[in-house]
Amino acid sequence: MTSSKPLSLARQFLEILFSGRDLDRLYSLLAPSFQFEGPFLLADGAEAYVETLKADPPEDWRCQILESFVSQGSACLVYRFSKPGVSTVMMQTFRCGSDGIEHTRLVFDTAAFSEKSKG
Repeated sequence: MTSSKPLSLARQFLEILFSGRDLDRLYSLLAPSFQFEGPFLLADGAEAYVETLKADPPEDWRCQILESFVSQGSACLVYRFSKPGVSTVMMQTFRCGSDGIEHTRLVFDTAAFSEKSKG
């Protein structure tokens, strides 16, 4: 795997996710054993992750990549996430292998979402 491959996969992942359309395209990027870890969701397996997204698809999500890093089969994207009433910086790591993205961890301050639910 070239060093640019994890970064390319990570960017494609966000492009599909934030489009909110044709989420089945994620399968072409994810290893079957893909694992997702985030503050509001844990998913074990590509199918579990994609089907969860399809059940509650992203709507009006925006993403502006602020920084990106790559190192030996892994990539990290730091981006500004926004949707109506919510804006926060998120960091997401992507570990990749020969089958695609194997694991991703999403980290952000959940307070921005808590404040949205109060108002």
